[in-house]
Amino acid sequence: MAAAWSCLGRSSYLSIARMAEVLRGDRDARGLVTANGGYLTKHAFGVYSSQAPTRAFRHEDLQAKVDETPRREVAMAHRGAVDVESYTVMYGADGPSIAHVACRLADGRRAWGNCSDAGVLDAMTHEEFCGRPAQLDGAGSISFG
Repeated sequence: MAAAWSCLGRSSYLSIARMAEVLRGDRDARGLVTANGGYLTKHAFGVYSSQAPTRAFRHEDLQAKVDETPRREVAMAHRGAVDVESYTVMYGADGPSIAHVACRLADGRRAWGNCSDAGVLDAMTHEEFCGRPAQLDGAGSISFG
């Protein structure tokens, strides 16, 4: 199991430990812990309970179904106007440190940008940025306004 968890960061382990504490306090509860890894391309989750499962673990390979879903072309090194499709603000020891932003181009392609402007990061934690217009600089940075 350690090899499967090697991609999880320190905060993921702390989340799992905290969930164990919560479940010890409420023996009938269940908990969900999620984590992102890679360049926000890997997703992990765990469902936890203090009760034994009612059925055995099973594994299903769903890759074929995933491959059937619609895909969106990615625009690499795009320079110009975009609309924010989604974003996440990453925290460091001193608060918000960077935002990773998924963007939609006018032709439907997707592009990615990063923002480290402290004022924008603060605003992203208090305001909705999805749908806002922005500019990518062609080198991976996004700006607003």
